Amino acid sequence: MHPLNIRIVVDSLLLLEGGSLDQSVFLFEDGDQSQGKGTHQLISVVHPFQLVRWTLVPVDLQAPGWIVGIDFARVDPLAGSEPLPERLPAPRPRSLIWEGYVPAGLSPAEPSPYAIQLTFGDGHRGTPVTVEGPSLQLTSTLAPEWIIPPATVETPPSIEGLL
Repeated sequence: MHPLNIRIVVDSLLLLEGGSLDQSVFLFEDGDQSQGKGTHQLISVVHPFQLVRWTLVPVDLQAPGWIVGIDFARVDPLAGSEPLPERLPAPRPRSLIWEGYVPAGLSPAEPSPYAIQLTFGDGHRGTPVTVEGPSLQLTSTLAPEWIIPPATVETPPSIEGLL
């Protein structure tokens, strides 16, 4: 199965000057069933256990940026409907690329929102920004490469033809 690649295009100067997420954050991905491409409210269709790779693309290099985390809120069926935070493990403290597998427990019934934690600026005292709005939508069907074609059974030759 191919990874899903999500690009986070950010006009970092506009965002840091008070611009809204609508004006300064644009998400794109290479899937063909997504909704909301080019907005911060991208809904990406994913398969169970699929690798998802987020890449930050800052438009303005005067305010460098890094991905700090990707946070999901999942529901623990034993605890009721209280969401539990789940953060995909960090590859490095600051990174332009962040990847992880689709978290277990996502429901195909509705999109599962997540938040992208970003930091802009120099050093460890960057300005934190949280992008809320994107979601992963778990498909209820298997990926095409997971479907095993039915075995072909060859009919043995007729015994009558051999006698």
